[in-house]
Amino acid sequence: MASSLGKKVVKGGIWVFTLRGTQRLFSFVRLIILARILAPADFGLMGIALLTMAALNTFSQTGFQTALIQKKEDIKSYLDAAWTVTIIRGIILFLILYFIAPYAATFFKSPKALSIIKVIGFSFLIQAFTNIGVVYFQKELEFNKQFIYHFTGTI
Repeated sequence: MASSLGKKVVKGGIWVFTLRGTQRLFSFVRLIILARILAPADFGLMGIALLTMAALNTFSQTGFQTALIQKKEDIKSYLDAAWTVTIIRGIILFLILYFIAPYAATFFKSPKALSIIKVIGFSFLIQAFTNIGVVYFQKELEFNKQFIYHFTGTI
């Protein structure tokens, strides 16, 4: 059993490494494309919006996925509650970002960033509806399935 678990861990590690590398590569390509398409000022506006969103996201992590992965018994009964909390979090973050957008635009001395920050806040709503059941991939060390799930979303 220990040998089987060890093989799963090594195989999972390879898949996670591949996933992270692929995500970084696609992010780099996306960044290059945006840099070519957008004017420097517009690229800066996107940076302001993404920075505001990332700051809000960082300070509001719930840790439900980590808790579900670490839970020893079956987590099926917890998935609905975790998904509901994730949706509520997405709605709240969207509303917060929408209402702090004027202050963020003022802080960065960039009035044009106001509408971009408001629009980019919709990504909180979209992310809130992602399938919480993917925690099974990590819980069961099925990182190949996690790779496929995230890779198709990245494309």
